Amino acid sequence: MSLTAQLRDPSSPVGAWFRRRLGATTTVARTANRQLRARSAAPTGRIIDLEPRTPPVPALGDVALIGHAVDWLLRLSLVDERPGPHSAAGLGARRVAGHDQQGRCLQVFSEASARCDDLAPARQALPAADWRELCRLCLLLAWLERGYRAALAPAVILERVDTARTLDEWMSRLVSPVDLQGLELLGRVALQDHEDVRYRRPLIANPTFSLSAALGGADADLIAGATLLDFKSTATIRIVGNLDLWQLVGYALADHRDEYAIAEVAISALRWRGRVTWPLESLLGQLAGAPLSIADARSEFATVLQAA
Repeated sequence: MSLTAQLRDPSSPVGAWFRRRLGATTTVARTANRQLRARSAAPTGRIIDLEPRTPPVPALGDVALIGHAVDWLLRLSLVDERPGPHSAAGLGARRVAGHDQQGRCLQVFSEASARCDDLAPARQALPAADWRELCRLCLLLAWLERGYRAALAPAVILERVDTARTLDEWMSRLVSPVDLQGLELLGRVALQDHEDVRYRRPLIANPTFSLSAALGGADADLIAGATLLDFKSTATIRIVGNLDLWQLVGYALADHRDEYAIAEVAISALRWRGRVTWPLESLLGQLAGAPLSIADARSEFATVLQAA
């Protein structure tokens, strides 16, 4: 069961541990939301004020789908690697293929991955036509990721593509003009707002951790230097909630052997053009209501997972 599912499950020992041990989320979330909306400094975390005079990016099209697509856009544009078979989109393609008697989906995914690699957005600035093509590919990857995460999505995808066989035909059936417009709009500002991230090392997209297998293969969005970064593309004024904080902390604690030396965790509100960053140990203490070291929290978390 995934970390998110366990956090939502009232009977899960993992969710119960977070609620009991790191349950003081209200003040942290409220203050972070106020910071992100106002993009002004406040004491719970450090705000990077990206564009203080710019209003939030408007929501166009399927906001949830565009949220997955902009994650792909950021990963491909910041980290020089192609979508792999074990990514959420690759696993989704495999799941959709299991329902597809014509056997098209895996080939479409393979061609989409190769085309992303050919565009090489992490290595060069893209002209307008190639940028639009990258956005179309990211929306296709988002559809395939939905095929992995949502039970009914494979049937929906196959109904929409109907008799389409090639990658371009699949994109023409799945990518709507309004979703493409929405992703192009959000994607441009999201990349602009994360230029500082591009030059940090290590820069790792979708990192997995030593305890990921016990959490259903849990992977985070990005590690940039010593910071674990989570992208949020919500259009609502409630950007950060208890589940968001627990998920962010849970990924950091899943690095049980401290392979990535995570010292900070951050939430980047893409539409609100703000980012809030906490020292990991400081955030643990705020959520616990008392000092709590990273090592102790990881030890407790590992014990709970072993017993679950």
